[in-house]
Amino acid sequence: ILCIIFYAQYSALGYRLSRTSWRGIHGALTGSAKSYTALCMRRFLINIITCGFTIPKSDIIKQQAVTDNMYLGGQKASFTPDIGTLKTINIITLLLAIPTVGVSRYWYMAALRNQKLANMSFGHINFEGTFTGLKYIWLVLGNFLILLCTLGVGMPFIINRLIHFNTRNVRIM
Repeated sequence: ILCIIFYAQYSALGYRLSRTSWRGIHGALTGSAKSYTALCMRRFLINIITCGFTIPKSDIIKQQAVTDNMYLGGQKASFTPDIGTLKTINIITLLLAIPTVGVSRYWYMAALRNQKLANMSFGHINFEGTFTGLKYIWLVLGNFLILLCTLGVGMPFIINRLIHFNTRNVRIM
């Protein structure tokens, strides 16, 4: 099941990028979903063996594998790996995961997202993320309530909220 999920994630990103256009410039994702899946499975096993302490390194390695194959027109994306700040946040949120029933991991997700954006660029175009753990919690709680109260009919509203969440928290510089 994990292999299918990793393969689908890479393939879906490639599909979305191939249909994304900004002022007539199209995106693309080259590379193999099969090799990305193999990389993700290796990193998943390493994370299990190390009890989650290598999660930041694995996340950055996976992001670099994706970014190295992304294009916007003829401009290739670049990614400068940096896991320094993520290590500390990962350890703290892992230790707090049991007492907080996993809620602490939203702060790691936010830090990871901000780090991915800060280290990615397309030529002279840089990015910055303003994601926080609290913002993620409100998003997830709101989406859960919409899903629960509408018995699934509110899914378009959830998708709309996800898009707005991302656009409000990503800056292009």
